[in-house]
Order: sequence, then C-alpha cells, then structure tokens
Amino acid sequence: MIELEASYLIRDVTPEQCFAYLADLDNATEWNSFITAAESDEAVALGTEVRARISFIISFGVTATVTQFDRPDAYALSASKPLKADIGGRFAEAADGTSFTYFYRMPPTKFFPVPSMVLKRLIKVQFDKDGEQMRSCLQGLSA
Repeated sequence: MIELEASYLIRDVTPEQCFAYLADLDNATEWNSFITAAESDEAVALGTEVRARISFIISFGVTATVTQFDRPDAYALSASKPLKADIGGRFAEAADGTSFTYFYRMPPTKFFPVPSMVLKRLIKVQFDKDGEQMRSCLQGLSA
C-alpha cells in the first residue's frame, strides 16, 4: 500500500478559499502534475463522477467519484478503474491562515510496468513536488 500525507500552512488564506480552489476542476492541472485534463458533467459535489486524463509513466483515463465534500473542511475522491486510488485533503483554521493536509493512497497494483518499490518512490517524489506546487497556488490566493 502506498500511503502519503503532507501538511502545509497557507498564510492569510481561509479554509473556504482553499477548498473552493481545489474543488474547481479547472485548477487541477495547475497543481497536480499527474492530471492533464479533468471534467465532470455537473458541479462538483458529493457523488460527482470526475473524469481525468493522467500522465504518469503511461497515459490513461480514470474516473473518480467524490466521496467526501464537506465544505470547507474536507474533500476526497476515489478511483476504482483502471486502478484504485484515493486522494483528498483536510482544512482547518490556523492562527496565520489555514492548515491543509493532503493525502494519497493506492493499494498494490500491477497496472504500472515498474516494480512496486520503484513505483512508490516515483509517486513520492511527484507527490512532494505537487504538494509544494499546490501550496504555492493556494498561497497565491492571498495576493
């Protein structure tokens, strides 16, 4: 199982601002380098199906369901085909802005043509880069 989690302090930005930015699919490609496109047929809410194009080792399409949408506290999506993965975040007010925790979970898979230890390292490196990019995008909301 690949389980990653990181926390960030987003200064001078409210949990609502952070949530609104991350819930807007038009912003997905700005902060998540795995995603090359994301869309849904309706406004994002609990139960919404989101279709995305992913580019990581190989390029593929994935459909995920919004499994948590508790504005402005938390969101989560869960994909089941062609691979299982969960992604999400939690927001809380902090003295200087918003405390944001971002997570990614994926059970063992043979979907990617690389050994599991290599896959875990590749995902971790990209997760860390994307986390910093997400922090930067959220921090930009204060300007």
